[in-house]
Amino acid sequence: MIAYHVKDLKSAEKLVNTCNKYDFDIDAVHGVQTINAKSLLGVTSLLGKFISLNPITDDKDALFRLENEIKAIW
Repeated sequence: MIAYHVKDLKSAEKLVNTCNKYDFDIDAVHGVQTINAKSLLGVTSLLGKFISLNPITDDKDALFRLENEIKAIW
């Protein structure tokens, strides 16, 4: 899992745009809430929250790239 802070609308947009580059599902989890990290409406429901991103793939190269991209925008 990858940690991310959805500080504001701009950070939500950056997260969604980054996640949409990948062809596998990515869940955004906060407590018991799980939403699609590729959905701007869903991610904006988590504004101000720290979330965990759960990519649904076994592709280690893609996971490495995703984690680095998330770190760069955070």
